[in-house]
Amino acid sequence: MKTNLDFNDIGNIFMIPMKYKLKTITIRDFSKYQNKERKEVIIVRQYPNSEAWIPSQLTSYLKTVCGSMSDNSKIKEARVITNFLNYINNEISLGYNKIFDILRENGLYKLNLYHLAEFLNSLRNDNSYKTVKDKENILLKFYDYLYKLGITGEDAKIENIPVPIKSNDKRNQVRWQMVNPFVGNPQYVIEYPDQERVSSQILKDMDEDIWHSFVKLARDKYSNIALGVILQICGGLRQGEIVNLTIDSVELNRAKNYVTVSIQDRQDELFADRDIDTRYSQVKKPREGQPVFNFNGELFDIWDEHIEKLNNNQKRKHFNALFLDSYGQPMTAQVYQKEFHKLKWDFIEFVDKKLNKASLADEYRIKSWGSHIGRHIFTNHLIKKGYLKNIMGQHSSQLLMILRGDSSVKSSEAYLNLKSITESVADMIDIVGAIAVSMKDN
Repeated sequence: MKTNLDFNDIGNIFMIPMKYKLKTITIRDFSKYQNKERKEVIIVRQYPNSEAWIPSQLTSYLKTVCGSMSDNSKIKEARVITNFLNYINNEISLGYNKIFDILRENGLYKLNLYHLAEFLNSLRNDNSYKTVKDKENILLKFYDYLYKLGITGEDAKIENIPVPIKSNDKRNQVRWQMVNPFVGNPQYVIEYPDQERVSSQILKDMDEDIWHSFVKLARDKYSNIALGVILQICGGLRQGEIVNLTIDSVELNRAKNYVTVSIQDRQDELFADRDIDTRYSQVKKPREGQPVFNFNGELFDIWDEHIEKLNNNQKRKHFNALFLDSYGQPMTAQVYQKEFHKLKWDFIEFVDKKLNKASLADEYRIKSWGSHIGRHIFTNHLIKKGYLKNIMGQHSSQLLMILRGDSSVKSSEAYLNLKSITESVADMIDIVGAIAVSMKDN
């Protein structure tokens, strides 16, 4: 039975390509005789043939299914759902996979489990087994929600079975548990990432001289992303954070030998006027004052070269984007990823042929790694150099969380001290560098 809510726009959202994203807004809460501000997570969609974004009724999923969750959990669920919807719209636009054609004319009313299976398969190369399963569970809840509203049909139904609850109460109590429709069902073919893959099969660090060579190769042959590479290695930035940077989001502090970065989701500014897939071009954790340290002494040189390249770019169509593609448009995460992938394989050949380190090159070929290696190098460099030791001489996980931009229950308190922590690390880098120069001269 159809719900009496007006969900007609939900059923027809795929008549034309439509973008979705999550948004966090501040609202005034007058409930319980209170008058205070609180955060609210919503889903918004792009209005047809317009640059305007409007609230989507899919936000009701966050209010009902996720009502008791924390804001961070709601953001996670909303991000997975919007990524899924944008994936579907992209598949419809491309027209290669015929199973999505039915959605072009019928919208979500004809959504089925094959569409979800295709999405899960698309995640295999860039996500761990656990990540894919987490996203699968969220989307199964989303499917169950749509079916119970009467939006989808039997092809998208998720079975729920009663499971007894152990209790001292003599009454029979049960909870309802969703049944994964893909388990033991040969009708659907899903290639999950290898569940047995252990951390030793993932490259998580490079020796300092090696990553210096990696940066140099990027600087020489991949100048369009060289600045991104150094920002990731010396600041721990994520791929989505890199492509959301603008020129005015970076503040140089040459005297103190570091830069600070304002990390925000700027998709509206950078990508809103283009009909492209931006599901990987998102910022996981917006924050201010993210430090990037001049670990190798090349940070400002690479910055200057990058800005000069932007200023001389005759194709440049966006004058605030920090990273541009070959067409002069703001670079998406997919383009950055492709450029990084080419750099990676060129570097492996460089390690093999130029550095004569065949065994190391073989290790780099076998192990799994991408642009996230920069974040790993950043973390390990801070630890190995002793930059994170507290007054007791112990490594401080709190400092590491702050410098990496990780979430924690005390994040608000921690960010109050970000500037002092940044300058403390910068001062220590200067001290270590001065000692190294002195020892070399002697």
